[in-house]
Amino acid sequence: MSARPLSLAWNPIRAFTALFVSAVVVGGLAVAAAFSLLAGTLILNAGGFLFQALVIGIQILAPLVLAAMILTSGLLGLRRQERA
Repeated sequence: MSARPLSLAWNPIRAFTALFVSAVVVGGLAVAAAFSLLAGTLILNAGGFLFQALVIGIQILAPLVLAAMILTSGLLGLRRQERA
């Protein structure tokens, strides 16, 4: 007879424990998903920033490189004329 009331007392404890464990697991998965989304967003934003910095750097440096090439070519042309 004593086993029956004890069995009835354990059922709510088991149910609460199962709900608690499942809540902890689901909460942990939700936190992990949120952090993975945050990390992905930061990585994609950093990649986009690097791409924009590269494009802007090319837009700034391309005319300078072109001017340096033109000046170098002109100076080499003048030196060739002096030697000839």
